[in-house]
Amino acid sequence: MGDKRAGIISLELGDRVDRNGEIGIWVHPEFHGRGCGIIASRLLVNYAFTELNLHRVYARTSAENEASQSVWEELGFRQEAKMRDHTYQRGSFQDVFYYGILQSERER
Repeated sequence: MGDKRAGIISLELGDRVDRNGEIGIWVHPEFHGRGCGIIASRLLVNYAFTELNLHRVYARTSAENEASQSVWEELGFRQEAKMRDHTYQRGSFQDVFYYGILQSERER
């Protein structure tokens, strides 16, 4: 993989009382299928629960993005919601799936 950036990952923290965080990831197409998204997401989710003591981490993805959905499902996230026509992309409205995992459900 060398010196190239494989993508971007972030964790946006919600309210301190709710102890939620939204994880987001984008992997450059050149790195698709190499496990970068799974590895980075697993590390950040573990950090969110062990170091930040979050109660819940959630993610959202286009209903058409099966690769992203498989990342969240492999990490134990559950599909919690389908928001119909939630975002406008590439000339049309798209459904968005929300996935979530609780601290008590995470893999160890």
